[in-house]
Amino acid sequence: RGEHFREVHLVDAESGALRFAMVGAESGAEANFYESDVRSVAFSPDGSRLVSGSVDRSCKVWDASTGALLQTSRLARALLWLAWGRDWVR
Repeated sequence: RGEHFREVHLVDAESGALRFAMVGAESGAEANFYESDVRSVAFSPDGSRLVSGSVDRSCKVWDASTGALLQTSRLARALLWLAWGRDWVR
C-alpha cells in the first residue's frame, strides 16, 4: 500500500486513458489530498460530479469534467461507503 490510495483517478472508460488524478494541491491552495485511504466513489446521476469518501472522515465533491474540487465536508465518522441519490440538494 502506498500514497496512491489517497488519490482519486478518473479514467476514460473507452480508451483507458487517465483523465485526471485528483490529488494534492500546490502551496497556498486548498488541500485536495486525503489524510487516509479513499474507500468509496460515486458519480452524480447526471455524471457531472463525483463524490469520494475516506477513512479520514472527509467527503469531497469534484467536477467530473475538470477534476476541480468543489466542496469538502468533514463527517463524524469514517466514510466507508456512499451513494448518490436523485434528490441530492445542491
